[in-house]
Amino acid sequence: MTLLWEAFLFDMDGVLVDSAELHLRAYRRAFASEGLEFPPKVETRVRSGGARDVVLREALAVLELEPSRVTALYRTLHEKKGREFEAFLDDGELPLIEGAAELVAELAEHGYPLGVVTNSRAPKQVLAALGIADRFKVCVGREHVDEPKPDPAGYRHAARELGVDPKHTVAFEDTEDGVEAAIGAGMSVVGIGARSLQGTILQAPNLRDAELRRFLLGS
Repeated sequence: MTLLWEAFLFDMDGVLVDSAELHLRAYRRAFASEGLEFPPKVETRVRSGGARDVVLREALAVLELEPSRVTALYRTLHEKKGREFEAFLDDGELPLIEGAAELVAELAEHGYPLGVVTNSRAPKQVLAALGIADRFKVCVGREHVDEPKPDPAGYRHAARELGVDPKHTVAFEDTEDGVEAAIGAGMSVVGIGARSLQGTILQAPNLRDAELRRFLLGS
């Protein structure tokens, strides 16, 4: 049975691009440049797609630094982490998730409007580095909203930009925060990856999965 969706929205990190380890390397380099160790207990937040401001606040809280140092250090680390990650983009180190380019191309060829909704602050640069930026009609990053996922603002913003009904929109997510954000915006969610995510309409190991293709396109 073909489902008549209006649009498809993709999370970026962990759904389109396998970037978690590169983000961790960027945080570690930024902290090391200031003579600090990035706290291992905050790594889970990075791997779950946590926004940079959230990750830095948690990391600095764990380090229990002098309050007088924290504000300036936050700004410095925020900038350095961004520069370190951009260096990975320049080096072409970002790998696409299995099946991502193929599914995105097929959905676009079927005429569906596509978008990206991410906690990242550099989504357009990442998509350009991956060679798929032109497939997406809207790209909503951290700079477009007041609060990151799990707040639904990013998904609501994308739906407005595309002019689609959230009830007829599917979001692809790989984290609990992302699923909560998309559901909060009134969308259906497909869970991608090995994690079992509550509230999803379908769980698929990757974007090349045959059952997922049948579900989305009826083929």
